[in-house]
Parts: sequence; structure tokens; C-alpha cells
Amino acid sequence: MKTRFNRLKGRLDSYFSSEVLSLGQLMVIVLPILWEQVFFAGMSLLSTWLMSLDGENALSVVNMMTVVNQVFISIAGGLVTGGTVLVAQNIGAGREKTAAATLVQTMGFAFVFMAVLGTGLTLGRSGMVGYLLDGAGPEILSLAETYFTGFCISFPLYALYQSFAGCMRGWGRTVTALRLTLAVNCAELMLTAVFVVGSRLGVLGVTLAMVFSRALGVAVAGILLLRMRGALGLRAAMLKPNAAILRGIAAIAVPLALEQFFFNSGKAFSQRFIAGYGTGHMAANGVINAVFNLINIPQATLTAAAVTVAGMCIGRGRPELGKAYIDKFIRTIRWVLLGLMPLTVPLSALLVYLYRVSDQARVLSALGLGIIFVMSPLFLAGSFTAPAGLRAGGDAVYVSACALGCMWTVRVGFSYVFTVLLPWGVVGLNLAMVIEWALRTALYRLRLNTGRWYRHKLIES
Repeated sequence: MKTRFNRLKGRLDSYFSSEVLSLGQLMVIVLPILWEQVFFAGMSLLSTWLMSLDGENALSVVNMMTVVNQVFISIAGGLVTGGTVLVAQNIGAGREKTAAATLVQTMGFAFVFMAVLGTGLTLGRSGMVGYLLDGAGPEILSLAETYFTGFCISFPLYALYQSFAGCMRGWGRTVTALRLTLAVNCAELMLTAVFVVGSRLGVLGVTLAMVFSRALGVAVAGILLLRMRGALGLRAAMLKPNAAILRGIAAIAVPLALEQFFFNSGKAFSQRFIAGYGTGHMAANGVINAVFNLINIPQATLTAAAVTVAGMCIGRGRPELGKAYIDKFIRTIRWVLLGLMPLTVPLSALLVYLYRVSDQARVLSALGLGIIFVMSPLFLAGSFTAPAGLRAGGDAVYVSACALGCMWTVRVGFSYVFTVLLPWGVVGLNLAMVIEWALRTALYRLRLNTGRWYRHKLIES
């Protein structure tokens, strides 16, 4: 057994090690992200199950509005990724002082921007919810408005702790990011159990759990920041806006934020097509999303790591090595997804059965997940991990153009065909999604095979 383990370790070492990163250094980056993703998937499954205990109405509302939440949260994600890339490139270039200043600038700008956005959305919540859930009944709309208000209020809190976690990943301090994620997700799960199962507050309970857990995330991030201020080299003078750093963040954040905003808007718009099908289809969509997080663990882990690893390679002046790592990550994800399928398929079937939903929702969930299981090894890594590497090289505009074009022509178009012209409901949504994955995989592969994606200057010489 020991000999076999050493042989495997030797193969991994020869495959992943380079002059920029050893296998041990790579594992320091990847493993905390892996545990974070496993934990996130588990929390998503449990929280969705808790919501199913309150009935299909509550589960439908939370799932449908979570997609809407992602539309606006993605703007914060763009700012966080901008900070992550700049920190990674500065660390790769040996400029820790600039990396520390980037951390401070990212957190400050993300908080202010998302506070303004959340205030504006709160004021216009009624019209927006009514449009996005067109065809839903008055009870669903009322519950959705409650949830929408809660996540708008919590936007600046989310942006603050997520920007700290993202910059820590760029620094290679993924354990710190893991601790923060564990604290927030554990708190949200426990509070959801208390408010939903214990106090029977339903959607209001989920909303309160989300807001309180994000506030806790800010508190934990603040404590970690104070403890690490000496090691990170933080200074009060770094609070002053730095035009050079903000321009570098904007070069990644603006295209990505616009991409993710319109990309998730496309998802939310497509989702409108199933609102009229009733809570069975909406609840099935929630179950599919929760179980998909379990399937998605390998991709989500190596995609997050790809930003840091490729950024470090480019910061070191080795873009070809960054591309090699992206290709290795993509191949690894595909083989892992195939290898785990004998485990994940029956496990997913069991999870679908355990949710407190109607038989119709269970059948629809199984059909939608079947499509995802077949197509994920082929297209999942190519459509998500590849663009993460492209962004690490500063090629955010190309990634955004491809993502938006594919979303609004392919996914929205096929979703309309499969759900409005054909009565396929939530199954049609998933079929349209994997068709869009396939096209994006081809477009990103074409770009990676050129040398243009890393010729973007993000950090000063």
C-alpha cells in the first residue's frame, strides 16, 4: 500500500510540479479550496432540504430568487476576482507590499459600490420581483419580495468578507479563506435550522439567517485582518485610493462584472419561462441546483485555484506555464468527474428522494440531473476553468464577450424553444444550459491556443 501511494505521489509530482510551484505548494493552495467547496456543497444540500420541510412554496421562492441574487452578487464577484488576480500576480512577482495595498483597495471599493447598489435595488424591489416571477401567484410574489429585500440589505456585508477571502486566495493563503467560509456557512445553516425548523418562519427565517451570517462574516474577516496586519504588511496609508491599483482591478472587474451580471440575468430571464409551470418545476429547479453543487466540486475547486496559479506564473514571466497548468486542471477535472460517476449518480438519486417535494418534482429533478451527468465530463471544465485562466492573464474582455453572446443567443434562445414552444419545463432549461456549455468550451479553447490572452499589462514593472 505504501509503495503504491509513493508511486502515485511521484506521478503527481512529475505532472504538477514546476519551477514556479512544487506539488506541495500547489496542494497548499488547492486542498483548502477543496474542503471549502465540499463544505459549501454540503451546506447547500442541507439548507435546501430544510427549506423543503416548509413546503414547495418556500423552496420554490428561495431557489428562484437565489438566481436573481446571483445577478447582482456577480458584480461583487467581479471586484473580488479583480483583486484576486492582482494579488496573485504581485505575489508571483515578489511585491508583497503592493499585494497588501491591493487587498485594502479591493475591500474598500467593493463595500462602497455594493452598498450603493443594494440601496437602489431595495427601493425598486416590487417591480423587479413582479417582472422576474411573471406568472407566479400573489403568495409566491410576497415571499419573494421579502427574500429579495434581505439579500439587498446584505450586499455590502457579502462584498466585504468575500473580497478579503478572494485576496487571501490570490496570496496563496487559502486556509484563511477556508476558515472564513466555514464560519459563515456554519452560521447560516444553524440559523436556518433555528428560524425555519424551530421557529417556523419560512422564507423570512431564511432571509434572517442570510443577513446575520453575512454580518458574522464581516466580523470574522475583521478579526483575521487585525491578527494578520503585521504579517501582511498593512498600513493605514493604504486606505487612500490608489489609481494604479484601482485601474488594474477595473481591467479585470469591469468586464467580468458586466459579463456575470448579464450572464446571470440571462439565467434569471430563462427561469421566467418555468414560473408559469407551477411549484413542481420551480422546486425541481432548486433540487437540481443543490445536487449540482455536489457534482461541481472538482470543477469549482480547480477553477478557483487556476486564477491563483496562472496569475503567479504570469507574474513570474512564465505565461506558457500558466497555460500548461490550465490544461492540466481541465484534464484532471474531466477524469475525476468520470471516475466519481459510479458514486455520485446513486448518491444524487438518494438525495433527490430525501427532499420533501412532490413526485412530479422528483421525476423532473432526476431527468435534469441525468442531462448534467452525461455532459459534465465533456464540457464543464472547458466552459468554466478555461475562462478563469484567461482572466488570470487579463483577457477578461474576450471571456465576457463569449459568455454573454452564448448566454443570450444560445441558452436564452433554446430555453424559449424548450419551455415555451415545447412543454419541457425545467428539463428544457438544463438541456439549453449544456448546449451553451459546449459552445463556450470551443470558443475558450480557441483563445487559449493563441498567445493573445496573456498580453495584458495589469501590474506595474
